[in-house]
Amino acid sequence: MRSFVYFLCCSIGFLVASCHEKIPASDASITIKGSDTEYPLVKHLAEEFSKDHSFAITVSSGGTAEGFKALSMDECVIANASRSITEEEAAFNTKKGHLHSEIVIAIDAIAIITNPKLGIDSLSTLQLARILDGTFTNWKSLGGPDVPIVVFTRNEASGTNAFIRNQFCKQGFPKNSVTVKDNEEVIKKINKHLGGIGYVGSASIREKSGAPSADVWAMNLYIEGSNACSPFQELSVISGEYPLVRPLYQYINDRNNKWVQKFLHFELSAKGQQLVKRYGFYPLTSNYQEQNKRNGFE
Repeated sequence: MRSFVYFLCCSIGFLVASCHEKIPASDASITIKGSDTEYPLVKHLAEEFSKDHSFAITVSSGGTAEGFKALSMDECVIANASRSITEEEAAFNTKKGHLHSEIVIAIDAIAIITNPKLGIDSLSTLQLARILDGTFTNWKSLGGPDVPIVVFTRNEASGTNAFIRNQFCKQGFPKNSVTVKDNEEVIKKINKHLGGIGYVGSASIREKSGAPSADVWAMNLYIEGSNACSPFQELSVISGEYPLVRPLYQYINDRNNKWVQKFLHFELSAKGQQLVKRYGFYPLTSNYQEQNKRNGFE
């Protein structure tokens, strides 16, 4: 109780202080948990925010589902989510006395990755569906080498897993698919397996320069009758021509916390959106900006 009162006093003191006053990071902090895809982005955003405010923001990963669970258990005040909250998750938060708010902080293009030596540069969404549901089992069926297809997938906590499954294989991935813990492990597995295929947020396969990683190949994708597009083509992603585009969310329990408000405002600011782009994601389009405004954030 003493530490809680101390936190309140520090927060009130900040409001009446000069805007240039520095508040020691040890006096107050907020915790953010959830999406592995969002983790590096939000970690960078938190670090940039803390440079100006000397305020501690702890960011950790574990998957979207784990973020929602942490939110319901008061283990964080913001949950990073690479998919929208389910009715069951929302009901559980409400049961715990939490009324969550939703915000979109960036746009992500999911990359379908293969070994760069495979020799296939594009797939249709129909072909991809038949790979992910187990119909195609060998790359020779798609004009590639006589090599078995091995699907590397994420665990059930992953929002990216849920997105891909709902798009292409609602009955589940092939029985011989291999589950790995995070984007980094997917990339390592694909790099070592000629017949491997997997999915990651495209930002995770960008070099610091912004160029695509040479460790894996990001498939050009197309809907039958349309042009093939890369997840690295900004105009194709923003327009929706690239078929695997999604918003990246945050869910907030304590929107009245002044530090939470300040951080969310920073993420949505021009500087915050420039950082979104710098770290390999795509800034918000007008429709998501309007959506955030309707939810009380701008």
